[in-house]
Amino acid sequence: MSATGYRITSGLLAIALLVSLGLLLQRQVELGRMRSDIRFGRDVAQSLRDRRDFALKRGPAEAAEALYSLQIAPFPEPSWNPVAGFVESERRRCIADLIGFLRTRTGKDLGDGPDPWIFEFGDETIRRCQTNLVESR
Repeated sequence: MSATGYRITSGLLAIALLVSLGLLLQRQVELGRMRSDIRFGRDVAQSLRDRRDFALKRGPAEAAEALYSLQIAPFPEPSWNPVAGFVESERRRCIADLIGFLRTRTGKDLGDGPDPWIFEFGDETIRRCQTNLVESR
């Protein structure tokens, strides 16, 4: 092979190396973004669980307040991010846990939705806020 052939071959190899490095960098950026999304989702889910746990240690009024704050999803739409589905399932689990707590603590069964529980056990401010939220739906 001539010197020109070696130059062309080494040039092509250099271009292939640069393209490979560019693709590797792109994958690293995507991986970093995914890790960040996972951390964020875990933090949001933990804050939902903390809110639930705090209410479970208190009474029905605090549980109704936690239900009010948990009934609105932290993400506008659960499908924008794969982690959002995980957070949404944790939010629903926390709501179900709080409703189960209220059922056992009060002996009443007002259904599976948070609305009747909030109206029954929430303080005046929470009931007023819930009324505004229901009317805006």
